[in-house]
Amino acid sequence: MMQYRKQFIALDLETTDLDMETGRIMEIGAVKVELVYDSEQKKIIAQFGEVFDTLVNPEVEPSPTALMLTGITRTELAQAPLWSEVKQPLKKFLGTELLLGHNLGFDLEFLRSQGLALKNPYLDSLEMAQVFLPLLPAHSLEFLVETFQIRDTISHRALADSRSSSVVLAEILNEFLSFGPKLKQSIRELLGKTQLDFRDWFLDLPEIKVREARRVQKLAGQKPGSLKVGEEFDLLEQEWPPKTLVVLPLSFSQQEELLMVLSKRRRSGLLGIAHEIYLNQIPQRQKLANPEWALCEKRLDWAKSREKLSGIAGRSLIKIAIFRDKSESLDLSELKWNADDHGFLDSVLADPDLCPQHQCGYFQSLKLKKNQIYGGFLQAIFSLGLFWPVDFTAEPVFLMELSKIEEEFTEALTTVWNLRKIRSLLSLVFPLENESPSASWYQRLPKEVEKVANELDLFFGILHLVYLKQPGAFAENILVDEEETGSERFGKLLSPAEKLVGKLETFVAYLALQSSAETGELKLELLALQAKLESFKNFVKEFFLDRSPEQLHWFKFNSKWVDLNLLPTSLAKPWQDFAQKFRSLTLLDAQTPESALKYFQDRLGLSDLLVQKMPASAAKFSLTPVKIATSAFTTHELFELTARFSGRSLLVVPNETQLAEVYEHFFSAKSEGAEVIAYKYSGNLSLLKSKFAKSPNIILILTTNVFLRVFVHLPPVDQLVLLRLPFEAPGTKHSLLGSFTANVFADHVLPRAVQILHTILSRVLASGAKGTQVYLLDPRTSTDYNQAFVKYLQEFPDFQISTIDKG
Repeated sequence: MMQYRKQFIALDLETTDLDMETGRIMEIGAVKVELVYDSEQKKIIAQFGEVFDTLVNPEVEPSPTALMLTGITRTELAQAPLWSEVKQPLKKFLGTELLLGHNLGFDLEFLRSQGLALKNPYLDSLEMAQVFLPLLPAHSLEFLVETFQIRDTISHRALADSRSSSVVLAEILNEFLSFGPKLKQSIRELLGKTQLDFRDWFLDLPEIKVREARRVQKLAGQKPGSLKVGEEFDLLEQEWPPKTLVVLPLSFSQQEELLMVLSKRRRSGLLGIAHEIYLNQIPQRQKLANPEWALCEKRLDWAKSREKLSGIAGRSLIKIAIFRDKSESLDLSELKWNADDHGFLDSVLADPDLCPQHQCGYFQSLKLKKNQIYGGFLQAIFSLGLFWPVDFTAEPVFLMELSKIEEEFTEALTTVWNLRKIRSLLSLVFPLENESPSASWYQRLPKEVEKVANELDLFFGILHLVYLKQPGAFAENILVDEEETGSERFGKLLSPAEKLVGKLETFVAYLALQSSAETGELKLELLALQAKLESFKNFVKEFFLDRSPEQLHWFKFNSKWVDLNLLPTSLAKPWQDFAQKFRSLTLLDAQTPESALKYFQDRLGLSDLLVQKMPASAAKFSLTPVKIATSAFTTHELFELTARFSGRSLLVVPNETQLAEVYEHFFSAKSEGAEVIAYKYSGNLSLLKSKFAKSPNIILILTTNVFLRVFVHLPPVDQLVLLRLPFEAPGTKHSLLGSFTANVFADHVLPRAVQILHTILSRVLASGAKGTQVYLLDPRTSTDYNQAFVKYLQEFPDFQISTIDKG
């Protein structure tokens, strides 16, 4: 057996700033490495050699963030050699050797911006981790170091990170060696069709005997704890009441347990679930894959059959092969995908115009078994009910969490078209220039396709030009209302839009003719493309030519692209149509503030909704003091306030800008009090959760968005501090949802912000701490917005309101 031996130089930089124009290098670490196969241990090991390790005087002020992440001091940098002194020795050390790094492309571009353009071949351990470890929740170097228990390393220091990326590569290769024979053979066949930089690193690995792995099936893991399924749940155990909002004042852990209980009942029904942590309580065989991300195995078989694969196709197919070997799921949203992957993914995902015709495995999975509860994310339920030809009329459906229901339903009804989407659809069948040929059915581009592609480029180019404010600058959102349609700039688009509609009509006819001449899967792909281009043609007519007052129209711009958006002005009729797809529809929520409840009822047309409250004994909270600031707190005053805290404290800030400002101040003004950790600065989210749960005296700083997305469960929290009212949280910005009304703030933003505040407080109080203190440091809480937030707090007798002054 030939000995496995690979040599390279691992390289990493630490910089003052991520911006290559303003940032400078402040540390370089490189080490010569050899990976060898140890026949006794039957694994790849990393052997380290000569190193290049130096700080660099950047001659600019480093950002506080860079100093916090690395621990490097300004004094150390002032005493370090200049870049001009380091540049040539580094170039000599690297020579022409193969380089390795984690997201090394960034480091190489940074070196180029500083005048050192290296031509060395290189490998990226981040790319390989994303491909061969697709089931991990994150692929940052810090997370991988923790996952593989790589010792004797200090994260965010150049030489340590260089060594770590080398060991990570060795572990990725060892992971491949551990795969079963069938999976390894499948991956080798895919690699053989590509020109991926890392191809030979896997093809050259020795053959070792490994048993075929059994497919892992995730089942509901936790056992019900304090939940007693008694008379208070009879309503849910028997028949879900239609047109009813069931208010369950339970903690979040108890709602998980309820889902576990319901999923094991021998009865039929669908559960629309708001958070991943809840969906994990549903056995895999009872999960509904999100149709937006569901794998169509028939399309997958065609993609794998190609003689040659692009790098993107090869990487994606390897990830899918590993995923399918380890899991029974068809939901590719369980994996991490880069933006570049989406063009290829479109060619293997389920399609409502296609899958019912060829009866793929995903479509077959939608034929639900009787006497079994199925659960899926809300967006999956909405997509299936609105757009897929599936008969659910025999099934009752239960949807969780009002705010998420309204947000996801609005998102599902918003029709979005842009040039990238259309070109991606065309390239699934035809080899458009600069598109991946591995995703197309035809070898040559028909002139009819080229003509319509050029017309699309021209139309969207005119659209950009017409709305150009100044080079590279656009308004982010523009409502196309009656005033805008009468404007001169909108008028310039009418003739191009009419011409585009004519071109699309001709092209749709061409697709119909082409599909009649084809057979098998290609015929189905052409018919699906024809249906989508017909929809786009009608969309253009609706948006520009035959406008309806029942639709909201708006542009969303940046410097490179524009989205055209349509949304019904009222959600009531679509909601009614959706509800009729099921035998009955029931909503589930924790107790909702009155103002927010009225908003959701009006928004979804639920005037006849019956609100049925369940007993609150299982979730009764002790009296919670809520202290409202009379004036705004500076960052220093905030630090002084939290310095008096003991136990676990959660500090929620509105956005990442404020988070950086607060954490930088806390970092520079260290005291002997609680440890301070923050999102992005103190490790990945898994590490933050672990630190926060284990430490009895700690302050965790999060943005509102991260808190709502990730921190559904919390350990007991002694202090909750909110810097701002949650107007910047997801769903509160009308521009993101297209909700343009006469008084959009009062009608839309304010009630949603009240609901989000309620969600934050509910999660913290459900953590089970005794005597939790809540600090609302936004003085607008009691003075502005018609005191909507004070009225909310007064609505619940569990809150004891007082004021807090600085000092």
